[in-house]
Amino acid sequence: ALSSLPFVNGTVSLEEVDIVQCTVSVNSFETTTPLAFYVNGDIVTSDEEYIATGFIKTYNELSQEYCDSLFRHPDDVVSTRHAIASGPDQNGISTVRFWLDLQGTCRGCTGSESLFDDNRRRMQEEEVCYCRKNAVQRAPTEAEFQEAFSEYLGSGRRLQQQQQSKFTLLCVGSSCASTMDALVPSMSPTIIILVNPFGAQNY
Repeated sequence: ALSSLPFVNGTVSLEEVDIVQCTVSVNSFETTTPLAFYVNGDIVTSDEEYIATGFIKTYNELSQEYCDSLFRHPDDVVSTRHAIASGPDQNGISTVRFWLDLQGTCRGCTGSESLFDDNRRRMQEEEVCYCRKNAVQRAPTEAEFQEAFSEYLGSGRRLQQQQQSKFTLLCVGSSCASTMDALVPSMSPTIIILVNPFGAQNY
């Protein structure tokens, strides 16, 4: 139904959407997304919540501009983990890797699914779905999400705290391996901190 569209508030005209074919089955999926940041100061529980909430908010808002063949929609942050890769330096800046364990829904996907574009073709089935008019016919790429999430991290913290953002995003997803290898040739010793400060939540 049109009311199920994430960007619909009330009624919407068919002139505002594109009708597309989609897979009938709606599945649940789990995914772990790696990220890396420069972090100014210590990481506390509220930081974990800020990153997790912002990730899902940014992804779901950004995805409205796209017409993902799998209609991926992350709903819950199950847990977060982070590892201090290096630092802090003399300015109190550390390089930190994060992993977000997420759950969500999708159409016709597997139980384990990346959130980002993988150039899959849309399956031709009987179900009718709706996308925003003239939306890009794929999911967001890692680079597109990184740009949007960086903007969220910068503007959000400055508005809330009237200071420079605590987090500078370095990479998202598959690009983090090469980025971190270049920044931190040796990650030993690594401090692993397992946290589940707020459990699964809906955004």
